[in-house]
Amino acid sequence: MMHLIPCKEAATAEDIAQMFLEHVWKLHGTPKRTVSDKGTTFNSKFLKALYKSLQINPSFSTAYHPQSDGQTEIKNQWLEAHLRPFINHRQSDWVDWLPPAEFAHNNARSEATGKLPFEIVYGHSPVISPLLELTRSPDADDRAKQLAETIQEVQASIKWAQEHYKQANTGKPPPEFQPGDKVWLLASNHIAASQQKV
Repeated sequence: MMHLIPCKEAATAEDIAQMFLEHVWKLHGTPKRTVSDKGTTFNSKFLKALYKSLQINPSFSTAYHPQSDGQTEIKNQWLEAHLRPFINHRQSDWVDWLPPAEFAHNNARSEATGKLPFEIVYGHSPVISPLLELTRSPDADDRAKQLAETIQEVQASIKWAQEHYKQANTGKPPPEFQPGDKVWLLASNHIAASQQKV
């Protein structure tokens, strides 16, 4: 199960510990092990002492080789690819897209297990209201509709990506394109004026 928690680059070790308490520990309890980079925040005296007290075994990815923490790298790539179509051109609203992205990810069937991460953790699928019931509050109706549309968009994006990766792994040669063909453009190398770290 993935949790997407926005934080500022200037977050201290105490800030990280508080975020962990508020967003992870309350749902899952104390982990046996954590994996992070060797940054000063995660390698601080405070977190070392806290981990020792809670009997958490910290693991650190190798400097200049963040791919040694493969699971995190895969999730970061997934998050970047799935947020890109939704955030505005100034990249100032990415935090708003974290909750629906987290929900969609945790409710996408895993090819490895055949189950939803939500289902594995909680023992059942989440309740998703397929039909919206109108109320006497236009603002509430608009918000419910917006939430339903956002979840559908993110789930459609996940489904497309799963099919795309499935085809990429079949060993088939890449398709040939002709002038005038319509194709999807991968804009990951497009440099925006302002980027905030996710």
